[in-house]
Amino acid sequence: MKENLLPLRAFLVLEALLETRSVTAAAARLNVSHSAISHQLRQVEVWAGVRLVMREGRKTMLTEAGEALARVVRDGFSAIRNELNVAVLREQHPVDVAALPLAATHWLMPRLADFHVLHPNVPVRLRLALNDQSPSPEPDIGIFFSLSGKIPPGGKLLYRAHCIPVASPAYLTGKPKDWQFWMGRLIHDEDSRMWGQWAMLAGIELVPKRDDFFYAADSSLLRQAALEGLGTALCREETVRADVLAGRLIQLADIGIDGDSCYWAVLSESGKRKGAPRLFWQWLLNASG
Repeated sequence: MKENLLPLRAFLVLEALLETRSVTAAAARLNVSHSAISHQLRQVEVWAGVRLVMREGRKTMLTEAGEALARVVRDGFSAIRNELNVAVLREQHPVDVAALPLAATHWLMPRLADFHVLHPNVPVRLRLALNDQSPSPEPDIGIFFSLSGKIPPGGKLLYRAHCIPVASPAYLTGKPKDWQFWMGRLIHDEDSRMWGQWAMLAGIELVPKRDDFFYAADSSLLRQAALEGLGTALCREETVRADVLAGRLIQLADIGIDGDSCYWAVLSESGKRKGAPRLFWQWLLNASG
């Protein structure tokens, strides 16, 4: 077995002679001189230890051994070229990101323009994860929620997700000065957990009210209900920060709940093997700061 291979240029000459059947044509194809082709063919013959070409008059032809080796070389180069093309296509595939709705719309998307500035040739596909389980097919990167704050092995913290009470200016308009927001209309999460926990921390007793009519099954719906003036909601502070700064929502108390909760991200095993997802992953961790 030959341990030391010749430079690739020598094998390219052999491939070119197989496909063109002419030293002159092979030289033109590789943009080298006729003598350079002859020199490379002699190198391959010395390396192989057998005659690979024969001359009939002014014509150079491959021997049976030369033909066999040239076909193996061509197949090898074809496989390399094909794999390079596929590799480029793989990198052109969008980075597949799955995120819970609130993290997708109010944390990730406002930051995506920054990623595009840094990596303008890397497309991103964003889809929604409807629960804290990785969707199928598995994304390159998943963004999920942990109420307890525990992050699985391999996961990385993106941001904390404690909740604060907020309401819209429209809802608060006309309320008396001594009005306490917890006595007004509250927007509840689906299992009514959040307001009960907030009341315990605040040291107050909540009285069920007939006009507490809206229950939201998702954190993004809590935010939207508060924006629409349906009452006071407990929303994840990070995802209503822009609303509070812009005056679309007003924070009504410093007391919050779910102090340990967080959004976290994970890079899949398949994502680790691809350049574009690794780029996005590093940017994501830097953006979480």
